[in-house]
Amino acid sequence: MGTNPFDDERHQFRVVVNDQGWHAIWPDVRDIPRGWRSVTAPGDRQACLDYIGESWTDPRPAEPTTPD
Repeated sequence: MGTNPFDDERHQFRVVVNDQGWHAIWPDVRDIPRGWRSVTAPGDRQACLDYIGESWTDPRPAEPTTPD
């Protein structure tokens, strides 16, 4: 059984964000899931976690928006 790519620090990771503003790290060896977008270049796991710690200051979901 292989190592989980989310735990394998030999991989490069990206920070991804969804429409609600939630942040996550994502292994660069996996396709980014629908509804998420990359906001960083590939980097090491700790750099991505540091980015999230500095950037995601309010972990609550974004307020829903209504069309004008």
